[in-house]
Amino acid sequence: MSNITNLQHFILSQSKDAFALLKTWIIIDTGSTLNLFCNRRLLSSLKRCNGIRAISNGGGIEYNHNGPTIILPAINAYFSTTSLANVLSFHDVRKYYHIQYDSKKEDSFLLHLDGSQVLHFKSFSRGLYYKQILSSKPLSFRLPYNVSPSSTPIKSF
Repeated sequence: MSNITNLQHFILSQSKDAFALLKTWIIIDTGSTLNLFCNRRLLSSLKRCNGIRAISNGGGIEYNHNGPTIILPAINAYFSTTSLANVLSFHDVRKYYHIQYDSKKEDSFLLHLDGSQVLHFKSFSRGLYYKQILSSKPLSFRLPYNVSPSSTPIKSF
């Protein structure tokens, strides 16, 4: 384990499960206190930052980089290739974006971007909600801001 002097410590409820979390998914989690990503292509830029150590029941991971997410530019996420998944904190996202949930209509969180664009975070295993963002083949989607070429292809929403 590397030296963690001067690192902030956070407790998360992230655990390994029987299912494999795809690196192309973003999970929105009401129990997360941080935005933590494992896929560099989901961040529009990346910079070195004061490190943090995220601790969960599965151990801990140090994060020394962060940057804005490609689909939600107001949201910064910490980045590490050793992270289990791309996780957004519901608490952080709701500060900048409108989120709806109506269990009578569908078991999904609806995250409203500008205009008529809505991302559907669908339910999967044990109450987590995900959106598959990246695809293996390029599909067209007009983003409301500039995205670096390394963050494409984007799946249509």
